[in-house]
Amino acid sequence: LPVFFQNILSENPTMRSFGFHYTIGLSAFLFTAAFLGFERLAARLKWSHSGKRRAAGVILVAGILASGPSEYYRVWEIQGHLSPRRDLIRSRLGAIPPEASVLTHNNFVPQAGNRRQIQQFSYLAAPSKAESALLFGADYVVMAREFWEPQSDPLEKSLSDLLDAGYQIDFEADGFYVLKKTGLNP
Repeated sequence: LPVFFQNILSENPTMRSFGFHYTIGLSAFLFTAAFLGFERLAARLKWSHSGKRRAAGVILVAGILASGPSEYYRVWEIQGHLSPRRDLIRSRLGAIPPEASVLTHNNFVPQAGNRRQIQQFSYLAAPSKAESALLFGADYVVMAREFWEPQSDPLEKSLSDLLDAGYQIDFEADGFYVLKKTGLNP
């Protein structure tokens, strides 16, 4: 029940969707309920005994089709997001030394995941991006206007705070910034 209420009462639509991992806590109960329900239905409908396997097959196929788009669709969809901007961001994230610690947006974490230390910005106003950078001891801070966390300080203020905290702009292009701690070797 706690998982059920957590998901059903959430204001976030992804928490209520079976297309995301948030409902995984309900899976075992749903599977058990479906299995027991199918058995009970089969016991009540005597004519269904002869077509039990066929009915189970239909339910299985319907369940697979209802589980969402295939991974092939997701790969095809991602190909539509290829752009020079994406390539620029990936190359800049790849240029950061693997031993360096990085603080960045949630969207960039998978692209910078080949390192020992990576932290993501808070979605809240506190701690600020500069406070987080100092707290985590980040060597690099990577941020972009299009992925800005709405509850945090504006990009311009965060940039100013980071410069005051001892970071310097290593790269900037149209709202995409790579800042590194002053004194780091290139």
